[in-house]
Amino acid sequence: MPRKNPPSQEGRIYDRLMRETFSEYGISMINRLLGKHFVLEKELKDRLVATLERETDYVAFVRDADSNRLILHVEFQTSDEAMLGRMGEYHALLFLKVSFAHRTCSALYGTG
Repeated sequence: MPRKNPPSQEGRIYDRLMRETFSEYGISMINRLLGKHFVLEKELKDRLVATLERETDYVAFVRDADSNRLILHVEFQTSDEAMLGRMGEYHALLFLKVSFAHRTCSALYGTG
């Protein structure tokens, strides 16, 4: 996965200003734009830091019936516990690695 350059001092200032502004006015702006009525419950930390390594069960470049090239990703599991979250992680990691359309599939087997 290619590393992005760290944000410049100017970029960090801009980000901080946007966070502070959105923190105060963001929910009402989103409500107006989307025609919704969200109520702020709690703001989460603005940094999402993780070191994550996943080994896939099967990943391949394939072509569909219309000759569109895509990535096929299959995971085999004996239990569906937390599978949706893990498949989301795989999806994001594959997209970041190859920036390419892909399909994911999980195959559940056993009584787990």
